[in-house]
Amino acid sequence: MCSLTVRSEFAWDRDGRWTTFEQSVTATTTTQEYSTRVRQAQEILRVEHRYDNSKGRSGGFFKDIEPGVVGLTPGQHLLVFGWILTFGASSRQRLGT
Repeated sequence: MCSLTVRSEFAWDRDGRWTTFEQSVTATTTTQEYSTRVRQAQEILRVEHRYDNSKGRSGGFFKDIEPGVVGLTPGQHLLVFGWILTFGASSRQRLGT
């Protein structure tokens, strides 16, 4: 079975109470998941991409501009791979049906 999920987030930190910087952050996350069952085991492969974008006078994400120099950039990408493997009886077998 294969599935695709897209979700968005938005945060506005007007006074810098959450992030200590005045900024608004938008994020979009896309997740693709593939699952298969082999006997009593289930395998899930997942890849997730997230893009964060910060707007604001003092907002942004830390980035190495050159060796030893850290600056801010308005956007950042994150790529995550996951592999989940579970073993056990199915819920029907545990309930005796």
